[in-house]
Amino acid sequence: MVAPTADDSFFTALTDNTVGVSAANAANLATLQRGGWSIDFTGWASFVGTTNLALGTFDEISLLDPDGAAQPLWHFSRITGTFVTIAQLFRFVFQRDGWIIQKNRGATVAGDSLSIGASINCRKTT
Repeated sequence: MVAPTADDSFFTALTDNTVGVSAANAANLATLQRGGWSIDFTGWASFVGTTNLALGTFDEISLLDPDGAAQPLWHFSRITGTFVTIAQLFRFVFQRDGWIIQKNRGATVAGDSLSIGASINCRKTT
């Protein structure tokens, strides 16, 4: 999936379903240009498998600034039997182009079953 570079309103979504061994990955949902943005975010995740928070395995939706620094908007901790959803409104004013909304999924091991997804409705504001 190629993430849209946006200077106007749009909607996009993705779902990542993983069973068994898989390497970590990341996917960009959108790249936002300068200006005011109102972002309706919906996220969901479920996990059954090896609970091991000490490994540092993470799944999250992050906001990356144009220099590459990341700030999680939503973080999912893998504890077996967990299912979570979130619906959140975010409002940002960016002074530079190139802000990225990114989905990160950590590695999985044999016996893991993970589903993580997100949808965003981004509206440019004045």
